[in-house]
Amino acid sequence: MRVFVTGVTGTFGTAFTEHVLHDGLAERVVGFSRDEVKQQTLALKLLGQHSDRLRLRLGDVRDFQRLCMAMDGCDTVVHAAALKIIAQGISNPDEMMRTNVLGTENVLRAAQACGVERVLVLSSDKRVHPANFYGNTKAMAEELAVMWNGYSYARKCRVGAVRYGNVFGSRGSVVHLFREAAKARQPLPITDTRMTRFSITPSVAIRFVLQCLDLLRGGEVFVPHLASMRVMDLGAAVLGRESLQPADYRIIGIRAGEKIHEAMIAPEEATRTVQQETFYVVEPPDLSWPRLPWSGPRLPDGWGLTSDRNREWLTVEDLARQVGRL
Repeated sequence: MRVFVTGVTGTFGTAFTEHVLHDGLAERVVGFSRDEVKQQTLALKLLGQHSDRLRLRLGDVRDFQRLCMAMDGCDTVVHAAALKIIAQGISNPDEMMRTNVLGTENVLRAAQACGVERVLVLSSDKRVHPANFYGNTKAMAEELAVMWNGYSYARKCRVGAVRYGNVFGSRGSVVHLFREAAKARQPLPITDTRMTRFSITPSVAIRFVLQCLDLLRGGEVFVPHLASMRVMDLGAAVLGRESLQPADYRIIGIRAGEKIHEAMIAPEEATRTVQQETFYVVEPPDLSWPRLPWSGPRLPDGWGLTSDRNREWLTVEDLARQVGRL
């Protein structure tokens, strides 16, 4: 494949690019981002070994013409670029809208104009019943990806989305905040002792995205089976304890736009969600293009998947192993 990766200097974008280059899965990778410093760091790391297959391009997903220039010749797009910090979305909603929603539309328009065959947009569990502006923008971006097939399918461009939870150890994640507090011998900042989250490692996210690119028919939202974690267990794993004691943490309260538990599939989506062995497929609510439906058991009406009602949980020992790999 000749793949175009937006947000190439982000946690996922960098790991995905390294993976497809090192494993020989792509004959060409074009990385696209607006951060020249991070791009230079990535170039120093990868260009020496992969100069024949890797191209890095500066640009912003807000710029449609630049996207078309950089994307030309690619047959696959993985759209990972986004503004993700919830607090920034609250104070700068216009900027988050321009990148996450209008930027996604530009990527889809450019893919259609450049003859791209498949596009996968990275979504988030925060788009389900969003409680903040970031979640709302991801919901709109995901809906754009799904319904864009009404325009692109006739041109043999298929578009879908992947929805998953927190990427373990990504920049700005709570595990780094906990480690900094532990290093300074300070109590861990806990927003709420009840808090749970879905968790996925970068390697699992990459494999799932590659799998979904192969399976994409047009209009699906792919949701992997993920384990949940308790934030209190993560804190214990960082400190090397079996559990947290009152002296180990301080309660700072839930921040604006934050949920105690996240949702991966909403009850309203259940009847159009098909269960597979290791993932779910949320089919589009309206089908204006000739796409074959997925086979498999449908979820019962009103069924939902939230991080506190999951069947699979990461133990403190599981989390400690993941922390040790960072």
